Amino acid sequence: MTFDYFKSKTMKDQPDQGTNGGKANGLRCLSSHWWCPVAVTLGILCVGLLVSIILLSMQLSQVTDLLKQQQANLTQQENILEGQSLAQKQEEKASLELQRKLKGTIANLTQELDETSKKQMELLHQNLNLQEDLKKAANFSGGNVFAEGCILTAYSICQRKATLLRAQ
Repeated sequence: MTFDYFKSKTMKDQPDQGTNGGKANGLRCLSSHWWCPVAVTLGILCVGLLVSIILLSMQLSQVTDLLKQQQANLTQQENILEGQSLAQKQEEKASLELQRKLKGTIANLTQELDETSKKQMELLHQNLNLQEDLKKAANFSGGNVFAEGCILTAYSICQRKATLLRAQ
């Protein structure tokens, strides 16, 4: 059998082995002993790829859920920070208002204290002047009893005025 012999033979010239009890003509690769290991290898590769795809889709789903949860946490934290900022601004505003009121109250009290101090100083001067006038009158009248009575009366009058001013 030479190369020319194989070249000249065609499929029609081949005897039908299916009717003779042999293998049927069809895909010649199926008659090879390599087709089974190749098919098993391809099947294992396909199953491996399918498992990998399933695992990756599960991981992607978990990552998506984590991202949604983190986004919700960030939104909640932003809301908390906004609330804290608003509360701080309100506290600052209330503090400034309280400071203004306190400054006004301090100014009013200072003014009242100054006025009261001036009135007390006037009363003290009046009291001293009365005491001196009474002493002069006692020297002219010649009686100590009269002068002491006048001094006590004037002193009690000044004390009452001072008490009334303090009550205001």
